[in-house]
Amino acid sequence: MSLEQRLDTAISDQSRGLGPTTIQIRLRDYQDYRSNTDFLSIFIPQSNDVRIADRIYEIIKSIRDRLRSIRDELHNSIGIGMGSGTTYSESRNLTFSGRVYIYTSQPFTVIQLGELGSWYRDAGMSLEIRGHDYWWPRKDR
Repeated sequence: MSLEQRLDTAISDQSRGLGPTTIQIRLRDYQDYRSNTDFLSIFIPQSNDVRIADRIYEIIKSIRDRLRSIRDELHNSIGIGMGSGTTYSESRNLTFSGRVYIYTSQPFTVIQLGELGSWYRDAGMSLEIRGHDYWWPRKDR
């Protein structure tokens, strides 16, 4: 089971002629009632504008501190539960595993990936960025 929310993220770069632009990011909370945990996936749409693509790193970095509150809002605003036999669990009682998967076509250097991973670890999360190196081998599945 999963819950989805769309996040509007505003970016701009006046020095490069990029006025205020809104990027719509899809955030999905996947719920595993067997393990009583959930995790997040984030899809950042591809942009053909290099000025926007160059800002994806900052978007990933800045969204970290909003993730827990967005997740909690999702769980508390929609009452979803699942029962099997004599047990029943609700989404608001699931424990956040800390796993965050980000899907983006934006390539990053090894240093950028390390910095982002460390940034998320400092907040108790485990980040995995899934880009072309993830998609390409799976494209025919």
